[in-house]
Amino acid sequence: MYPLRFLVAGFPADRAMNLLVAGHVILLVMTMRYLIRRLGLMSPAGFVAAAVVGAGGSTLVKTLQFEQFLVLAWAPLLLAAAHAVVTSPRPWRAAAGLAAVAATATLAGHPQITYLLGCLVAAWLLGWLLATRAWHRLGPLAAAGGLAALVCSLQLLATLDATAVSAIADHRRLSDLMLPERAVIPNRLWSVLFGSVRDLSPDAFAGGFESVGFVGVAASVLAVAGAARLWRDRERRMIALTLSITAVVATFLALGSRTIVYRAAWHLVPGFDLPRVPARWLDVTTIVIALFAAYAVDGIRRGGGGRAELRAVAAGAAIVVTTVVLGLAGVEFGRRTAFWWLVAGGAVLGCSVAARRADRRGLALAALAGVVVLELVVGWSRGGPLRPSFPDSIEGLAAPTTDYLRDQPGFTVAYTDDAYGDAGYLVPGLRPNTNVLNDIRSLDGYDGGVQVTKRWLSIILRGRDAIEFELPLRNQLVTPLDPDAMARLNLRWVLIDLTRDALAHVPLWNGTIVTDDRFAVWENPAWRSEATLWFATATEPDAVGAAQRLRRDGAALRETALVEPGVTPLSCSTACSPVAADLVRVNPRELRVRTDSDVASVLSVGSQYDDGWQLTIDGEAADAIPVDGVLLGAVVPPGSHDIRFVYRPWWLTLGVVLSGFGLITLAGLLRYEARYARAHAAGDPVHHG
Repeated sequence: MYPLRFLVAGFPADRAMNLLVAGHVILLVMTMRYLIRRLGLMSPAGFVAAAVVGAGGSTLVKTLQFEQFLVLAWAPLLLAAAHAVVTSPRPWRAAAGLAAVAATATLAGHPQITYLLGCLVAAWLLGWLLATRAWHRLGPLAAAGGLAALVCSLQLLATLDATAVSAIADHRRLSDLMLPERAVIPNRLWSVLFGSVRDLSPDAFAGGFESVGFVGVAASVLAVAGAARLWRDRERRMIALTLSITAVVATFLALGSRTIVYRAAWHLVPGFDLPRVPARWLDVTTIVIALFAAYAVDGIRRGGGGRAELRAVAAGAAIVVTTVVLGLAGVEFGRRTAFWWLVAGGAVLGCSVAARRADRRGLALAALAGVVVLELVVGWSRGGPLRPSFPDSIEGLAAPTTDYLRDQPGFTVAYTDDAYGDAGYLVPGLRPNTNVLNDIRSLDGYDGGVQVTKRWLSIILRGRDAIEFELPLRNQLVTPLDPDAMARLNLRWVLIDLTRDALAHVPLWNGTIVTDDRFAVWENPAWRSEATLWFATATEPDAVGAAQRLRRDGAALRETALVEPGVTPLSCSTACSPVAADLVRVNPRELRVRTDSDVASVLSVGSQYDDGWQLTIDGEAADAIPVDGVLLGAVVPPGSHDIRFVYRPWWLTLGVVLSGFGLITLAGLLRYEARYARAHAAGDPVHHG
């Protein structure tokens, strides 16, 4: 529902994503500069803050995580809008702006980034409310939050409904939330923040891709000075305190479940136990460092920096020296990196001292900004690329196997490698999720995503005793793949890397159907159709029970469908073999099947059952049912019938109505705010500084 996606709807998927990311990079840095100007800070404070937040590691790596970066790019504008509600003489207009920005950011994508930005905005607001004592602005702030939620109702209701049936609905495992690929390694924290100038990829230097939090020594030292400057200002002391606490807590949260802070939040804070990558809290740390660095630069611009700021800069430089001397970085960063850290810290201290003289202040500020930018540029260019680049677009990386599988009926599973860095392999290898860009339906399920339901993962219990919900299905399906068992799941195709032993995976399958220099496609000989009519049924109470029974009695149930209690049982003595039916996928939300049988039957369709499916048989409403605990199905009476499945969940109409009402209310608030402001301006004293 993100409105800016419609601007690139006519482009191919990869081009559209790249255009959106590029546009949001501009949005991020320009709105960061706007935020700094709104706070009344003098240049080059806005330039420095924009450089830090735009090229900081935790931010820049998000450009490769499309759905995360689109949310993160709205952070500065969120902070600016929240600040306006507290300090503006027209709070209700500002509240409408905050609601609009918050709604847009929420619609942009990733729930975890939305969650942590919400925490950042809450801390930011608390600091400003404590500083200005404008507690009467809580009304407009609450209205802004409620209005934003109302505008987003359609997407929020859908997300809540999906989360309720998701495999992660209970919580993530604490033991998984300290893994190196998900959380910052404690003894590498300084390396994560300071970065490297060696010929070493940033993710290897930091310990993992998600842990890249590079802001540089210069920005870190300036942030210490900026915090000291804010603390000296009694009117802004609460802002310094809340932001400092926020940065420290966010950094501790980035360390994952190894800290008591994270474990406490996991147990006590609603929704905190659902995200799987603690290291993403570095986004909050980066933004706070950028804000503090801007305050430091502004202090130098206004008066060259007082003794307290210089002492803070010196303390920050001393931290760098101590880190280098004692080896607290926890990584063999090499002499070149150690030397660069010392040079960057010393340069910030030298520029700050030089700026105390008014005749040298302009030059010192320019040099200071240059040090910040130079360190970020050198850190990225010498630190190696985040990922290799490629001359071809995704469309240009298709292979004969990809072209063959495109739009084919039936599910596919890819037994290929996660060769990150080789897009020429990953795209035709359908890893990790490139099947969606090629219109190839996968049985796999994205690892760890909220959209993977408990019902869907019950499939694993057909071959194993336990489910690992963080892994795709292909990692848990028991090989060799049994044709009949896989046909029940609508699995028709297997894509196999030619370096693998195909006979160990699909010994009884038909192959190879098509091949190229890397992959081969094998076909399931037992697959009938995407729609199947069953003439005998047995009862199981739920998806788990159905999976366990199929594992135990699979051979005896080859001609029997499993249904839940309440469905009239079917039995037969002759001609019991399931038969294929014709399925037409009108679109992802509408399926049509034509059946013709002399006896009653149960229809199963190669799509996942969900309570949102509505069924009509010859135009008459009926109840959709789960078949084998997982697939969409229906009880079909004898004769010829036109069957239509339409996905129309409970939240759809309600969400449309609430979101429409929210948009109308938002427009009305903007329209009539001026009239309200004129009536109440005299009774709204607030410090606007």
